[in-house]
Amino acid sequence: MRFIRWAPVALAFALVFAPKANAEITGDSGKFEIYTGWYFPDPVDVSDNSGWDDFTAALRGGYNFNQHFGMGFAVQAFMTDQDMGADDIDTEYWLVDVSFAWYANPEDKAVFTVFGGPGYAMRDWEWDIAKANDFDEDGFAGHFGIAGEIQCTEHFYIRPEAMLRWIPGNGDTPYGNDIEDSTDWQVGVGWGWYIGN
Repeated sequence: MRFIRWAPVALAFALVFAPKANAEITGDSGKFEIYTGWYFPDPVDVSDNSGWDDFTAALRGGYNFNQHFGMGFAVQAFMTDQDMGADDIDTEYWLVDVSFAWYANPEDKAVFTVFGGPGYAMRDWEWDIAKANDFDEDGFAGHFGIAGEIQCTEHFYIRPEAMLRWIPGNGDTPYGNDIEDSTDWQVGVGWGWYIGN
């Protein structure tokens, strides 16, 4: 939980006080990024969602059409396990996202970014003992987020961000209950490299 407290403050500080840099976002350029963060799922059929959050990581690639608009592609993994009393449950998500991004101030060192788009979510829940209760679900999803792309050098940047993800429920649990829509969120930092910038 400490990550949540300092991440927004660090992002705001960087956006406000970072000076202009020689590096800037340019059109017809690409990027590659390693993302690490903390994921907060909306658990299925659990009234208390405390303790379900855990580390997440992703590989990302992107392309800038011009200074203000770009798009990206990401593959992300999230895994956690929970003690449910008489049994434990292992949770595994694989998330694929396509993002469309708008850069508000591409010539500055810290670039405010708004992004969002469609995606696909593959989720799996496995009980350690009661294997008959295992279930999984996959389907389309959507996401929206804000970020600050801080250009450290001409080719390297760091990107603090916060993102909200909506995953519609489209199946049933082994108990006969509908899998409800899920509103998950995450905060983290991307470590990236510009290609052809």
